[in-house]
Amino acid sequence: MRKKIGMMFFLMVLIASSLYGGWKWLRSQMIVQEGDVEIYQGASPKEVAELLKINHIIQNDWIFYGYIRLKSWYYEWRGLPHDEWYPISFKYGSLHIEKGDFDSLVVQLNQGKLSSKSMISITIPEGKTVEEMAEIFEKKGLMTKQEFLYMANDQHLY
Repeated sequence: MRKKIGMMFFLMVLIASSLYGGWKWLRSQMIVQEGDVEIYQGASPKEVAELLKINHIIQNDWIFYGYIRLKSWYYEWRGLPHDEWYPISFKYGSLHIEKGDFDSLVVQLNQGKLSSKSMISITIPEGKTVEEMAEIFEKKGLMTKQEFLYMANDQHLY
């Protein structure tokens, strides 16, 4: 009888410590780092999760994707309003992500704070030739003069 009680106690401690360790590990995977990410139009939540991992904003894309799916299901099941949270309305473009947790990440993805990298101002004065425009783009570091001229002359691009 004492052996059974001892064995049950040992199993309960083992299960409790495993659950605690698993929870601590899961929480460590839900940390969001600051960074910039380029999200293309029509990207699915799974593709957004992969882009976030590639850009070192999250550690595990599967955990983020699962989090989105479970939270969406929970909100729908409970009939809760989720206007600013709902993950299907991610903005696209170059976004700047602040450090935080998954909830703040989803809100940031939905609100779409543009990255400073995505905003470049170019003024082309009236009367400039294509070669002069190419030089302006080259000076801004966007592309070489040859690349600009190639794209300007390729009718398949417009």
